[in-house]
Amino acid sequence: MFPGLLTTGIESPETYIFRGIAADAIRGLEYVASRPEVDTSKVVTIGNDVALIAGA
Repeated sequence: MFPGLLTTGIESPETYIFRGIAADAIRGLEYVASRPEVDTSKVVTIGNDVALIAGA
């Protein structure tokens, strides 16, 4: 994959790469949940590898 990606910017919460990835995932879920046609009781997140880390 990409050696070192998991630890890129880990020295600071402001620069840690997964901060942005997690924020994007949360924003996506918030958008989906805001849609009136979506039954939020049936919304789930799944993934593996990097997606699993971001979804956690």
